Amino acid sequence: MSDKLRFTIEDREYAFKENWTVEDAKFLKKESGATVTTVIDYLDRRDPETVQAVVFLHKRANGEAVRFNDLLDLNIASFRWHLPNTEPCGACGGRGTIPTAPEPDAEESAKEEPDPTKASGTTRKKGTSKTG
Repeated sequence: MSDKLRFTIEDREYAFKENWTVEDAKFLKKESGATVTTVIDYLDRRDPETVQAVVFLHKRANGEAVRFNDLLDLNIASFRWHLPNTEPCGACGGRGTIPTAPEPDAEESAKEEPDPTKASGTTRKKGTSKTG
C-alpha cells in the first residue's frame, strides 16, 4: 500500500505524477486536451488520448525508451486506479472513481440534525392552510 495515488495499466503500476513541468503539461494538453487540473477526470472517463499521453509521460519519467505511437495498442480497459493506502479499487468495478471528500459518518450526521419539535418539546396539533 502507498500514500500516493497510483494507477495500473496492463499489469504495470505507476505512481501518479504529483509535480508537472510546463513541458509535460503542454504535451498533455496538446496530445489530449486535458490539463493538469482535468487529467484525473479525463482518465476516469478512459479518454484514449489522455491515457496514451499520461502513460507516455510516466514511462519516460521512469527512464523507459518509448515512442508515443508505441502506445496505440494499450488495453485501455485495463486502466485501474489505486487510491492512497488501499488495494486496487474493486468496489467501483475497477472504474476507479476518485472520491473528492470523505463520506460523513452516519452517527455524526444524525447528531448534527436539528430536533424537529418545538423548544417546548410538543408538536403542533393543527395543520397549516395548505395541509389541512
